[in-house]
Amino acid sequence: MSTYILFLKMTPEGARALKDSQSRSKHVQGIIQSLGGRVVSSYALFGPHDFLLIIEGLDDEDMMRVALSAATLGSVVTETIKAIPLDRFYEIVGELP
Repeated sequence: MSTYILFLKMTPEGARALKDSQSRSKHVQGIIQSLGGRVVSSYALFGPHDFLLIIEGLDDEDMMRVALSAATLGSVVTETIKAIPLDRFYEIVGELP
């Protein structure tokens, strides 16, 4: 199961329609669920990004569908990072020659 970190930053249009952000968020979460994934946690942020979602259960192509779907709403730009559990990272390190 893959884990992704999805950062979202509001566009000027998104900031002007801030009161609609909860319905847009629910729309994106519905897309994630329809693809078989789940939002593990979500946060509003201070700093260079406005929101963060931690998503599990999707493959790379479905995660791309989620990010593109969110971007087409016109209210956010996205940045997606694929995360590997630290235990698995150390297994990989242990397999190095």
